[in-house]
Amino acid sequence: MLLTAALHVVSHGIAVLYCLMTTGEPNRPLMLTAYSCGMASGAVGIWAARTVTTKAAGYRVSFTILLVTIAMAALGAYWDGGAASPAALGFVTTTVFVASYTPHLRLMMALEALLLASYLAVAALGQPPRPGHVFLYMAGMLVLISVCSTQTRKLARQRSQLRALAALDPLTGALNRRGLADFTQHLFRRCGRAARPCSVWISTTSRASTTASGTPPATSC
Repeated sequence: MLLTAALHVVSHGIAVLYCLMTTGEPNRPLMLTAYSCGMASGAVGIWAARTVTTKAAGYRVSFTILLVTIAMAALGAYWDGGAASPAALGFVTTTVFVASYTPHLRLMMALEALLLASYLAVAALGQPPRPGHVFLYMAGMLVLISVCSTQTRKLARQRSQLRALAALDPLTGALNRRGLADFTQHLFRRCGRAARPCSVWISTTSRASTTASGTPPATSC
C-alpha cells in the first residue's frame, strides 16, 4: 500500500507540473484543484500505510485511492480538451498500475472496465477527437491490460513457488526454520501493533531411537 500511495503522489505531482507549464490554457485552476486532491489522497495513503494494522483496512484505503485517481483522470482529461488531450495519458498510467498491482483478478477486471468506461465518457462528453483516435487508444489500453496482468500473475506464481521452496520442508510440507522465523516475526509484529499478548508453543514428535540402518533419526526443536 505504501508503494501505491507514493506512486499516486508522484503521478499527480507530474500532472500539477503540467498544469503549471500550461497556465494559459483553459480550466487550469480546476485541474490544479483536482490534481492537488489526488496528491492529498496519496499522502493520506502513505500515512495509512504506516498506521493501518489489518489487510482489510489496507485494501479499503488502496481501493479508495484508486477510485479518486480514476475520477481525477477523467475530470482532468475532460477539462483539458477531451479524449485526445495530453491529460488523457492519466488513463494509460492508471491502467498499467491497476493491471500490475491489483492482486484479485475480478477486482482488476472491474477497475479496468471502470477506467475504459470513464475514458469513453470523456470521449463522448468532451471535444470530439480525430477519427480513429478513441479506437486506437482503447485498443492500446486493452493490450497493456492483457500484457501487464499476464506478466504480473506469472511473476506472482513464481514468487509463491520460491517462497514455498524456501519456507517449507519438502518431505512434510511443514514450516522449516526459515519459515518459522518469518512467521513468528510477522506474528510478533502484528501482536505488537494490536497491543495483544503472544505466546509460542514448541514441541517435538520424533523418537530418540535408532533406525534400521543404524542412523539416529533427526530431531526437531
